[in-house]
Amino acid sequence: MSKVRKKRLLLLDRSQLTENMLKLLLADESVAVGALHELSELEAYARKYPIDLLVINSNLLAGSLQKLRQTLATLPSLQALPKFFLCREDEIELAQEISNFAGSLKTTRPFHPEAFKCLLSGALL
Repeated sequence: MSKVRKKRLLLLDRSQLTENMLKLLLADESVAVGALHELSELEAYARKYPIDLLVINSNLLAGSLQKLRQTLATLPSLQALPKFFLCREDEIELAQEISNFAGSLKTTRPFHPEAFKCLLSGALL
């Protein structure tokens, strides 16, 4: 009998709190949650593990949006992935730039955990 691979969500975030929250929120789902705390680790991770969804907190993007764009361009498998960006409401310019990423959705922080879980679950179907 073949084993079904869990869907893999990768969180890019400087905050351990968000990582812990996502792991608790998705504990009952068949989702593996990985986390990176530095954008520079993304390329190596993506070459090693399959990724089904990227969740990117704007706190990791401070001045690194171009670096994210370059990393995604070097890995076509990441370009097509759905990407959820977590942004503050006042990050209007960043929100406009994020809309240029293929497959991108933005949600503002703070967010309601159950509503966010529904968004993530829908993207992982």
